[in-house]
Amino acid sequence: MSYQLDPAQDLRHGARRIALEQIDSAVARLQRTDDPAAAVHATRKNLKKIRALLRLIRPALAPQTFRAENARFRDIGKMLSGARDGQVVRDTLAALHATAKGRKAAAFAAAVDGIAATAGREAPVDTATIEAAREALLAARVSMAKLDVEPDLAKAFDGMVRTLREAGKAFRHGFATLDDEDLHDLRKRVQHHWRHMALLSAAWPEMLDARATTARQLSQVLGEDHDIAVLLRLLDDPVDHAETAAAGDGDDSAGNIATSSAIRPIADALTVALTAAQRRLIHAHGRKRQMALRRLAYTLSQRLLAEDAENLRDTIAYCWRTAGPEPEIALAAE
Repeated sequence: MSYQLDPAQDLRHGARRIALEQIDSAVARLQRTDDPAAAVHATRKNLKKIRALLRLIRPALAPQTFRAENARFRDIGKMLSGARDGQVVRDTLAALHATAKGRKAAAFAAAVDGIAATAGREAPVDTATIEAAREALLAARVSMAKLDVEPDLAKAFDGMVRTLREAGKAFRHGFATLDDEDLHDLRKRVQHHWRHMALLSAAWPEMLDARATTARQLSQVLGEDHDIAVLLRLLDDPVDHAETAAAGDGDDSAGNIATSSAIRPIADALTVALTAAQRRLIHAHGRKRQMALRRLAYTLSQRLLAEDAENLRDTIAYCWRTAGPEPEIALAAE
């Protein structure tokens, strides 16, 4: 089955089915040994889908159940987070380098060359950690198989409204402050809405798929913005930020820089490789790219958030009631 609620199932059965499918997919991925990094990356996507599902059905869960299950999958994600932190910094440097010219290009080249020798030293996820994550997922499967969910699908519509309102609030705050972490918070809310549209898309595929596409694009734009922010903060104070432990990708976290084990080798290499002038050139180019991304993110946010949350809920609810086989209608003869 796809990552989509089924009009033929009540919310309890649909939520359990989707959660178990995502857990089974993650467990299978973590059993692969040919490409652990790819397996971890794909597993983290599974975990994000489960957490988005939990947010959608939050009104149908006991508060303590939501908190416990959300924390469970958040913590499993934290176990696997270090594997990608170093690669994200590398990819961000490479992407900015490709658009730089002259002295800026030379500065990026020095940074890329400087960290080349650190490849593979930023604490990849080891076998023991992967196995621990797999065992945690198997334990979570037992819990999710009997998750106590109210069957009324209207609860999911209410969960969608809550998340869309949170996204609107995060949009207004983020573009008022233009703070890196405030905009990262907007991204998390947008990611939830993107997946909520996918989960509810059976109601009206053409409309909700379009909303999901826009939300996904906005998430990617804000994601690139945040990756640049991480790089620039690392350049501003490499020792401080390399030693700043991430608070994880939990919804209440503010620190999202990196764990010391993942970033410290890169931070040390950049300290040696770059002059103060080269740091300023990289910083200026990164900020210029961020401004372009933020202009696009503002436009996409306005487009996505133009629909009133309650109106969207009513539209989805009406379309959901009419989803399924087309009714037999007797037409009068002309």
